[in-house]
Amino acid sequence: MKREYIIRNGNRRLLLFWAGWGADKRPFEALRNVLHRQDCCICYDYSAPPQPDEIAEWQQYDEIELYAWSFGVWAASEWLQSSTLPITRATAINGTPFGIDDTRGIARNLFDATLSRLDDVTLEKFDRRMCDDNITLQNYRLVHPARDITTLKQELQALKQFIGNSQISRFAWSRAIIGIRDRIFPPQGQIQAWKEYGTPVIMEEIAHYTDFASLIANDMIDKQKVAKHFNRAVESYDAAAIVQRDMAQRLLSLLPEDFEAHHILEIGCGTGLLTTLLSQRFAAARFTVNDLCPTMCNRTARPIALRTTCIAGDAERLDFPDRYRLIASAATIQWFSDLPNFLSRIEASLDDRGMMLFSTFGGDNLKELRRTTGKGLPYFSGEMLQELFERHYTDVTVVEERHTLVFDSPIEVLRHMQQTGANGLAGAHFSLRRFSEQYRTLYTTDNGGVSLTYHPIYITAHKKHNV
Repeated sequence: MKREYIIRNGNRRLLLFWAGWGADKRPFEALRNVLHRQDCCICYDYSAPPQPDEIAEWQQYDEIELYAWSFGVWAASEWLQSSTLPITRATAINGTPFGIDDTRGIARNLFDATLSRLDDVTLEKFDRRMCDDNITLQNYRLVHPARDITTLKQELQALKQFIGNSQISRFAWSRAIIGIRDRIFPPQGQIQAWKEYGTPVIMEEIAHYTDFASLIANDMIDKQKVAKHFNRAVESYDAAAIVQRDMAQRLLSLLPEDFEAHHILEIGCGTGLLTTLLSQRFAAARFTVNDLCPTMCNRTARPIALRTTCIAGDAERLDFPDRYRLIASAATIQWFSDLPNFLSRIEASLDDRGMMLFSTFGGDNLKELRRTTGKGLPYFSGEMLQELFERHYTDVTVVEERHTLVFDSPIEVLRHMQQTGANGLAGAHFSLRRFSEQYRTLYTTDNGGVSLTYHPIYITAHKKHNV
């Protein structure tokens, strides 16, 4: 295996990327433009396994964010499974731990045909299938790996031998991102593989090769920026958060009429849209409210201060001190880095008759912005959320809705995003004129406005051993 650092500035955090077959660092150089306070190392060319001292070198980091793509998923699964690296999250992209497999990876006959026929012509055909569309192909050609056919064949031969001699890896992946347009690793095979592993799946509208810098920039949530944006939106949020206000009311309506709660924990309380409704429903209850943004947390706690504790900070890292009859969260968990781990850990904070009451968003959320800018969070589907909650809770229900807002112009859409604090485009560089033209072309409504879609998902669940 070869590895090269594209950022090595002595940071305490590392983004470790295991690339696919035929790669070098060139297709991933753009990562240096989207990473902050992180070193970045690219692994490629699996003609030989990594040496123990190469893996041990990564022990110097406090945190490692692991991404692996294509055959890099098999390689990382195989060669990191016995390591003790401080990996905080491991994300597989368009690959499986099986690598070559007729139902859970690349079919053996297709792999063998690629190996036996590989030349400049068939490599060009492979690149076209890998990219799936002309724009992606043109962009890939600008950063095409500087590898010759001989080394590519050697790597394929080595992979075939390594995979044939390996046992099923038990490396624990946090989640898998599957490209719906992947023509190299069939999506259904990936789904089957990750189902066997019990790994959460996110489906994305991407080909096998994609703009990894954009994908990772969207995927790696900078919570300091999130807090900053919401802090700026404190005064404008309640007026602008039309859908979020309706979501809070809808969420409350899902509570059973006879449900009583004496102590409530709310994750991501924001300005208190849900908190206010809960305090009216449970007038005598004690509240513990949490938010990433201390300003919002304190503001929400103030009206019911005599029976409210405010715990500001990242809920994924906090230990909440008590056990609660109700744990609620409105439109927050889409910002979490590792939702499966949070759901496992927070279960201990639910009392024996406790209930979870959560809302979040699905894949169609803000789809207009994603299509026109390429920016947007990765979302779990309703089906995936059902599965994740059922691992730790019982009597799980998942309800999905879609709401469409209409604005006078695309600029008003951006203003709406800024006023609600959910400004995922902050720091992005794009032409406002081009954005407006494309948005109007695609999303003009009958009355001359433009649409923006919200895709709320509501989840209720109960303590597992109690039902």
